[in-house]
Amino acid sequence: MKNDEQNCQLIGQQNLLENVAIVAESFYTDPRIMGESFSDLFDNGSAGMRNEVVRIAETLTEWEKRNGGLESYEKLGLDWIEVVEGYVKEYVSQAIDSGDLPFSEDVLETVLKTLQNREEDSAAPSM
Repeated sequence: MKNDEQNCQLIGQQNLLENVAIVAESFYTDPRIMGESFSDLFDNGSAGMRNEVVRIAETLTEWEKRNGGLESYEKLGLDWIEVVEGYVKEYVSQAIDSGDLPFSEDVLETVLKTLQNREEDSAAPSM
């Protein structure tokens, strides 16, 4: 039993590292984060942005744990990269629009619903 628990923790840590990497890539390649309206949201500059990247990735990893790991994307008919990119894009948009950092869990749920609806719409037979 202890080995199973340790394996789950290692898988969780690996998923978190992968999520941090892809969130960071999506985050730092978004040209809007270099604007004053976004960078002003962080009291401690780039360190604050790095902390936010980790927080976004942690939110994603916790969602994965609750929903069956990486298979959770397949269950929803979604692509992991597409979810992460949409999540980061929406997070940055909400932060800029509101002038405050959004609640990452709410942003993730919004993106998942939007992507699921799009998938369902594209799978529906056209008339």
